Amino acid sequence: MEMDFEVMLCDFRSGVDVLSMLRLNAEVPDDLSKVDITPGTFEVINAGSWHNLFPGDTRVSLDASRMVSFYDLALVPSLAPVRRNQERRLHRLQGISKADVERIMGRLDAVLRQDTQLTSGFDWSTLARVLIDRFGARLELLRYILDDSSPTIGNLRHRAKLAHHQLRTMIQPYIIISAIPTNTSNPPADATWVKPIFKLCASSHIAHLERVSHRLSPSEKTNLNAIRETKREICRNVARMWAQGVAAGLDSLITPIATSGASDEGIAALLHAWRAHVSGLMDWLDWSIWVTCVPVCSFEEICYLPTWPYFLLQQQTAHAQAPSGDSTAKAPFFNPGVSHANTGPESLGPEGDCETEECQKPKPRCIRRFEPYGL
Repeated sequence: MEMDFEVMLCDFRSGVDVLSMLRLNAEVPDDLSKVDITPGTFEVINAGSWHNLFPGDTRVSLDASRMVSFYDLALVPSLAPVRRNQERRLHRLQGISKADVERIMGRLDAVLRQDTQLTSGFDWSTLARVLIDRFGARLELLRYILDDSSPTIGNLRHRAKLAHHQLRTMIQPYIIISAIPTNTSNPPADATWVKPIFKLCASSHIAHLERVSHRLSPSEKTNLNAIRETKREICRNVARMWAQGVAAGLDSLITPIATSGASDEGIAALLHAWRAHVSGLMDWLDWSIWVTCVPVCSFEEICYLPTWPYFLLQQQTAHAQAPSGDSTAKAPFFNPGVSHANTGPESLGPEGDCETEECQKPKPRCIRRFEPYGL
């Protein structure tokens, strides 16, 4: 857990026993106005990083069968137009309708009163992880191959072959023998032949759940719909790009194969389109496994994703170093020596009171595990 992770315990009388009440010797800097990271504050960051990857902190078990989501359009439709064309980091509850608030509170009350035996017992977290394991790294590698700046890929057709191999790898478990292209000699050929492959890909892992959906709780039906739509979008893009590659003569395993294949101009146009499709799909999925340090950190370092208040330190330091009397300099964003109840992310607006892109959209970076940290 990070230092800004919060848990709300509604009733201390329910399942909690007080074992001790201790006052511990904490590390307190001599000058509380400084923003330097001390060994103590770094170790808070370091300890939080232990659980960055799946399965996270196993001491905390998420009950997905009783989860209430503000992304459930059947429950909270008023937020959909507010979030349109916004990055997920900017999503807020501002703009939610009164009717949606009442529905949310009603669902929350029902969930808290619900008997856990009334849920299916299905492991939703594992199912979500199956999709990430199956497609996450392969989509990331595909994006790398399609990137013109990747130095070791080779010429145009070699890049196309490598990209198409990744597409085939992802769609391979769903390529049924009866799905045969009617004409691969012409790149714009009819691609209706790929529909059975797409449908099989989209329905895998959830077909058995569709049959018993009437026995799922409302929260579980939301989970099923989320998995269904995610899998459908992945399979739609992958199947379409793979079929386009088949039509361009990039897949020698499909019979009949293209007699001539696409021209260099056609291949270049195809790769350009694939770059857009893969980038759009990954932006839409927005999986946390792609938020990492590239290249990987050395042994002396950890990969650190800046979190509040530390992502403001660089800009705070710049303001502190501004010449006296500079009218453009602002007050420090975070002072650990004073109350910061009104200086948290909520008070800074959707972008935060930041002026640089790094402050507005923090990116993971490598920092040292011992002084100097280079935070």
